[in-house]
Amino acid sequence: MDLQTHPKMNRGASFCLGTHSARSVYGPEVAHDFDGTKLQLWGSVLLLLAIVGIVLGTYALVVSKISHPTEVWVLDELQKDMFYCLLVPMTIPVTLIAVYANWVSLKFFKHA
Repeated sequence: MDLQTHPKMNRGASFCLGTHSARSVYGPEVAHDFDGTKLQLWGSVLLLLAIVGIVLGTYALVVSKISHPTEVWVLDELQKDMFYCLLVPMTIPVTLIAVYANWVSLKFFKHA
């Protein structure tokens, strides 16, 4: 059976628009995994971790350098550390190199 006639591969534009349910696309044996509660839980966990990372990163990059020493060991170590204040400026050229390498590899792939 080729990909065009396979019922799970030939979903068409309606699948991209989200008009099919998981039960109608994948069948009832797979639809029980798409109840949404587990997905919502993991989404909330990832969102919480991202917020904590942004707050800690902002403190390490900006706030700790202009604040007075505290009595909290972890915060004082972040204040003395010089690695994180160089992390963002050094990430910019590495990101630009990665974007350029991705663009070049896409051109090689398209014109090969």
